[in-house]
Amino acid sequence: MSNDPKAHRLGRRFFLGEAETLEKLGHHDQIPRLLAYFEAQASFYLVEEMIEGRVLKDELAARQPMPQPYVLDIIKGLLPIIAFVHSQGVIHRDIKPSNIIRRKSDGRLVLIDFGAVKLISNKLADTDVNLTSTSTIGVGTQGYMPSEQSAGLPKFCSDLYAIGITAIEALTGVPAYALKRDSRGEVLWRHEVPEIDPEFAKIVAKLVLYDFTERYQSAWEVLQDLEGVEPRLREQRQALGRLIPTTPKPDPDSIDPKEATEPTQMLSPDWFSETKNEDDPNP
Repeated sequence: MSNDPKAHRLGRRFFLGEAETLEKLGHHDQIPRLLAYFEAQASFYLVEEMIEGRVLKDELAARQPMPQPYVLDIIKGLLPIIAFVHSQGVIHRDIKPSNIIRRKSDGRLVLIDFGAVKLISNKLADTDVNLTSTSTIGVGTQGYMPSEQSAGLPKFCSDLYAIGITAIEALTGVPAYALKRDSRGEVLWRHEVPEIDPEFAKIVAKLVLYDFTERYQSAWEVLQDLEGVEPRLREQRQALGRLIPTTPKPDPDSIDPKEATEPTQMLSPDWFSETKNEDDPNP
C-alpha cells in the first residue's frame, strides 16, 4: 500500500465500497458470503465464505468438446446468478471457468472472485473527479472480455459475452484465448461443432456478437430463448445418461478458488484487434 496519506485514504474508500458491494451480493445462495473485512498494517483484507466443490476449469481441462446438454446446464446455471448481480447495479467483469465452482453439496454453480466488479453508479466519482480516470482501464481476462470492456466501458451484456465464450470453450474444447476472430471481430467457432443444434448455436452466437448493441441485453432474454431448445437437448441427455453432470435448478432468491490459466489483466483497448484473423472467412 502506498505511504501517501491521500492515496491510502482513497484506497480505503475503494475498499469499503467493494466490501459493501460484496456484502450485498453475498445474499445470493450461489455467491460466496462476505464474512469479514478489515484493515491491518496499512493493508486491506476480505474474508469470504469457502465452498467445497470443483472448479469448472478442471471439468474442461481435458480440452474435449462437451455434450450440448452439459453446456446448456452451464449457461442456465449462471444466468440467474448474473441476473441478480446486474439487478444490484453491478458488472462482474471476470466470468470464466476458473471463477465458477460446482458446489459439492448440491451440484449448483457458484460464481466467485468479484474483485473486478464495477458499480454502474459510482458514488465515489461524485466526490473525486480523479476517480473517473479508472473508467478507461480495461479489467478482465483476455479471451473472455469483449472489446467495449477492454476499452474500459463494460456493459451488463459484457458479462453475457463472457458466459457465451465459456459455453463455446466447453462446446469446442478450444481455450478462450485461442479462439480465432474474423476481420469484423466475430468469434469463429461453428466449424468446430458442425453437429450443434441450430437454434442453440444461434443463442450462443448472439451472446458473443462483437457489437454489444446486437447481443442479448439481459440474462432473462437468454433464458427465455433457451426454453425453446431445452426439450431437444434434454432428450440428448437421456440418451447420454450419466455422462453429463447435472446442475439443479437455481434458487431465484460458497470453494477453493484457483488461479486461471489466463490471469485477470488490465489490457490496452487495442488488444482485441490483435486477436483477429484477417484470413479467416466470416462465420
